[in-house]
Amino acid sequence: MLEGQTQEMRLDDVEARIFGFFVHWLYTQSQCGLGTPRTLIEHAKFYCLADRFMVVLKKSLSVHLTWMGPNDAPESGDTLKDFQHFACGAHGDEILRKEAVSKTQLRLTRDNIEETRAGFPDGMLADFTDALSRDWLRVRERLDTLQNGFIEFVDDVLDGIE
Repeated sequence: MLEGQTQEMRLDDVEARIFGFFVHWLYTQSQCGLGTPRTLIEHAKFYCLADRFMVVLKKSLSVHLTWMGPNDAPESGDTLKDFQHFACGAHGDEILRKEAVSKTQLRLTRDNIEETRAGFPDGMLADFTDALSRDWLRVRERLDTLQNGFIEFVDDVLDGIE
């Protein structure tokens, strides 16, 4: 390995700004201040870089990923589609894919179903379908519980009348 001989490592696929966030975090164990990623995509890239160096910050970073929303400006490089493609691409992992699906579900309306689905990157349709199925089953189970409780309530009321 060249890195072992030269004590240098080239990270051609890492943006200088993202590496700066990572170095800031290594020194301060904090994402506050100037060393804070500002966009959803920057947070995702920071997370991937930390994961690449086996730095465990999944819990705190996933909180940031959850509350940050994508940008609506197409030229921003931080739209929902940008995040979907990053999360479901070569850099993504399970946490990022789940966040992409979750953010997509939040943006889904009756008016944009076809448009939303048509823009999915490879592999996201399966994740999205799985998430919708799980959500539907959770709602269905809750409705079954409520229906059974209501039937028992009506039976008890009717028993009390007789």
